[in-house]
Amino acid sequence: NWKKWPDIIQEGEEVIFTEKLHGTWACFGYHPDHTVPIVTSKGLSEKGLAFKFNDANENNLYIKAFKATAEYNPEDPVHGKEDIVTMHRRLGLSLTPFYILGEIYGPGVQDLTYGETTPKFRAFAVYMGNPGYGNYLDYDLFTLLCETLNIPMVPLLYKGPFSYDVMMEHTDGKEVVSGKEACIREGIVINTEEERRDPLLGRVILKSVSDKYLTRKGNTTEFN
Repeated sequence: NWKKWPDIIQEGEEVIFTEKLHGTWACFGYHPDHTVPIVTSKGLSEKGLAFKFNDANENNLYIKAFKATAEYNPEDPVHGKEDIVTMHRRLGLSLTPFYILGEIYGPGVQDLTYGETTPKFRAFAVYMGNPGYGNYLDYDLFTLLCETLNIPMVPLLYKGPFSYDVMMEHTDGKEVVSGKEACIREGIVINTEEERRDPLLGRVILKSVSDKYLTRKGNTTEFN
């Protein structure tokens, strides 16, 4: 949280603000040691586990979101449907582990549904390499890769020099995912334009959460 680490990002440093979605963390990936895509949740990934592609998981939220996301738009006349393994190999990355990190959101996930009728996935980072030994892509490369693979991204709200005032201006407001301002904004995620690490924090990535989100009423949920 930015409030805990207010000095990590300096005034004037080039940053990226993206909308923080109220959903559940998910990872879609590829590893050359595996013949099937990797689909995992926050809890499973911390244990080094992933969901199996089997009948028992046919209606699993993460598996369904993966199948709905990791393919080309069927309306695109140039490309047929491809899973993430095929995409990865087509890009010449077959020897490199590759992980798309993002958020699954919508009905049945959290209390904010963003006006969706089915759960959706949006990417917020791409990690290349074995866990702990690879690196996150800078924002421009992340964007290029997601556009190449037709993977939807979390909305970009701001790109430019950091300031407290600009951060607060973007923290509150309505969501822009749906384009219909269907609910309040949870807040923003702050990345440096070029990936960097801090000796104490590690990867420099912070969040600024809306007070209106924190004080919202009703059947609120905070599932991981």
